[in-house]
Amino acid sequence: MRDGVHTSESPLTDDLGQLLRYWRERLDHRRIPGVDASRRRLKPGLTQSEVAHLTGVAESWYRQLEGNRPRPVSEDFLQRLSMTLRLDEAERVILFQLALGRTPPPTDPLPDPSADANMQAVLDALLPHPAYLSNLWWDILAHNQPQEDWFPWLPYERNLMRFAFLFPEAREQLVNWRTDWAVPFLAQIRYAIATHPNSRELIRLRDRRPRGKRGGPGVVGRPSRHGAP
Repeated sequence: MRDGVHTSESPLTDDLGQLLRYWRERLDHRRIPGVDASRRRLKPGLTQSEVAHLTGVAESWYRQLEGNRPRPVSEDFLQRLSMTLRLDEAERVILFQLALGRTPPPTDPLPDPSADANMQAVLDALLPHPAYLSNLWWDILAHNQPQEDWFPWLPYERNLMRFAFLFPEAREQLVNWRTDWAVPFLAQIRYAIATHPNSRELIRLRDRRPRGKRGGPGVVGRPSRHGAP
């Protein structure tokens, strides 16, 4: 194990490859942002190339992982893979157990919500339009069902800014990501810190980086596509 990266040599690796193929092929490619839904497909689901692209790794690296060749993996990559493959919580646990030999860290719990039943009723009254309520540091405290339908990453990442900067899929779903989203979001983070300099949550958000990585940028960092995640 090195800096949070683990090379799996478990006899369960064969099961991992089979499950990755099953999870990938059961997906409806028309509902995945950034995937070309117009071209004809010989097999259902996503291709290995598309999964690699959406999780921010090299295609050859992902192909070896799915082909049962032990690859170094990190918790952060498995979290991105869970979101890309739309795994439920039980499947996410299986993925971590097969890849790392341990259960995954718990998903970030919802903060103690300032939203009560009345606020949820307001969000639901906005149906069929997606709507959510967030706090100062962009943790999503409450949302209606269309919000989760539009942004299926919600069960895996409860913070809007962390999703936008740390998950490769955000660059596909958020059109004109750099100019229309990244630059304004970064300005919002800086303004929030300037006006609330003592907020530990905002400072942690600014400095957040993928688990297992030392140094480098925080939330504005981009996952590498050139080798092990």
